[in-house]
Amino acid sequence: MLLGNSVISSEVSSDLETKNNKMRVVVLSERKSNAPEGEPLFMRTASRILEECEKSDIDCEILFPETLIYEKQGGKYMIGSTEVEPFEVTPDDTVFVCRGSVVESTKASSVVSDLERSGFFCVNSLSCLEVCDQKYRCYLRLKEQGIPTPKTV
Repeated sequence: MLLGNSVISSEVSSDLETKNNKMRVVVLSERKSNAPEGEPLFMRTASRILEECEKSDIDCEILFPETLIYEKQGGKYMIGSTEVEPFEVTPDDTVFVCRGSVVESTKASSVVSDLERSGFFCVNSLSCLEVCDQKYRCYLRLKEQGIPTPKTV
C-alpha cells in the first residue's frame, strides 16, 4: 500500500490484518481552507492516503485536529470529531498518520502523545513533528547527528 512517498509492504499490512481481521488508518490532517463548495475538505496527502486505503479495502478516516474528540473509557479508546461519530480504536488494528497540523493544536498534540504512550503505531511521531515544525530545532537535531546542514539564522 502506498502512503505518500512511502510504502507499507503487503507483509506488514497482512500482519496487521490478521491480528483483528481488518486494519484501520486514521489520518489527523489539516482542513483544506480553499475547497470549492461540494468538494472534500481534505489536504492532498490525506486525500491520497484515503484513495490508497480504498483501493486496498482498508478502513480510513480523516479527522481534523481542531474538531477532534478523544476519550478513554474503561480501557477502550474512542476517537472521532464533530463531523465523524466517535469510533473505537485499538493498538492492534489502528495506524495513525499524523500530519504537521497536529502540533498547531494543543489538544491534538496531547491526543497523539497519549496514543503513543498507549502503544498505537503513529506514522510521524509527535517528537518528529515538533522537530520538523521548527527550522532551528531541525537544524540542531541534524547537527547533533553529524548530518551536514547549511548555516541558518
